[in-house]
Amino acid sequence: MSPTIRGFVERRLLVNYRVDLETLDKALPAPFRAREVGDTREGMGSVCFTQVEDARPSLFPSGMGTTVEAVTHRVSAELRLEGEPTAEHCFYVPQREVSSRLQAIVGRRLLPTKMEQAEITTEENGDGCLVLVEDGIEKVGFEVRETDTDEVDEDSVFYSVESARVFLCEGGVEYSRSGGSYGGLNCCQDGGEMVPVEVTRARSSYFEKMGGVLDSAFVIAETEHEWQPDRPVPAP
Repeated sequence: MSPTIRGFVERRLLVNYRVDLETLDKALPAPFRAREVGDTREGMGSVCFTQVEDARPSLFPSGMGTTVEAVTHRVSAELRLEGEPTAEHCFYVPQREVSSRLQAIVGRRLLPTKMEQAEITTEENGDGCLVLVEDGIEKVGFEVRETDTDEVDEDSVFYSVESARVFLCEGGVEYSRSGGSYGGLNCCQDGGEMVPVEVTRARSSYFEKMGGVLDSAFVIAETEHEWQPDRPVPAP
């Protein structure tokens, strides 16, 4: 069993795209299905940028970890396994990238997840933040800034920040292809307020190729976090 990884999340940005449910469903491998947001016939894909300080195996004492910047594409999904009466809410992760090649190698060995290296650039600009990712395949980037409102945009499929938090942060285990199965990674967050941010520009070629439309964005800052290995799901 892989070890639990612990760290302190300085900032976690979630930039969300709503995608036609049927279109998103076709992009997921079996046994995963796209999860509908309410009764909207829309699914949700997110680009998650995370800055982690002191990332380390949980057996190591505080202060012996490293700094990690990671960008994860994830799709809100459902998993129904044979013999189980209900579907499990989860996330399917088609790609997860970190800013260091060494961290990608170590991460694949310590955690049951797909992890690659990419050039991740961040720029702070007053009350805003710019994130650019270059991996040679997908085009990813966004710029967000703080806003005075604590409400979601009226065009969002979410009717409140709380409804977005429940859907996006309590969706269950993240699964990604790992060898002959889909490795499970339970991301356990210790508190942290989710606050809306304004997106001044955004690009995700992965979701845009499916006709995805920018829906919302949120930031969660200064929280303790654990990444715990979960049960694998056999690949068909």
